[in-house]
Amino acid sequence: PDLPRSINAFSAEINGFTGNIPLSICNRSSLTTLSLSYNNFTGPVPQCFSNFMFLNLRKNNLDGSLPDVVSGDASLQALDVGYNRLTGKLPRSLINCSSLEFLSVDNNNIEDTFPFWLKALPNLLVLTLRSNKFYGSISPPHQGPLGFPKLQIFEISDNKFTGSLPPNYFVNWKATTLKTNEDVGIYMEHHQNPQGTT
Repeated sequence: PDLPRSINAFSAEINGFTGNIPLSICNRSSLTTLSLSYNNFTGPVPQCFSNFMFLNLRKNNLDGSLPDVVSGDASLQALDVGYNRLTGKLPRSLINCSSLEFLSVDNNNIEDTFPFWLKALPNLLVLTLRSNKFYGSISPPHQGPLGFPKLQIFEISDNKFTGSLPPNYFVNWKATTLKTNEDVGIYMEHHQNPQGTT
């Protein structure tokens, strides 16, 4: 069924839904929070994904590449697409999501170099890249600091990274701690505060 046009949050987690994610969600301009995690949705991530503030598509069977961010002023603050079948590279247009705080793409088949360019996001707190096919050096150009001054959770295990960790690698980080996936999930739940129908 179509969602009411006035709805601003919708959660259908932990069900057995199948098929593609309905494109009609892209026509709900008031919908800011969408959580469809732990289902069996297939097909691509909706092109309008960056229109949401909080989007959780974790643990489905979505495939293809993460779409480009079309809007130059995307309102996206939290994106979790972990445990799917995504491939390709991270879209460089993610830097248009200047409010992004949480980005989790873990446990997919993304094949790309380390996204140094994400340091342009001023509010990024959580970056989870683990269990993909990222490769190459994680040493910043000229062996300088990595950047990401606000980053608190940083997961890159189970990839194909190489190179060294220079002594000043983390010098700009103000609040870095080691966290588990459960902590990341708690963080995601904390940032999702539905105000409408669930």
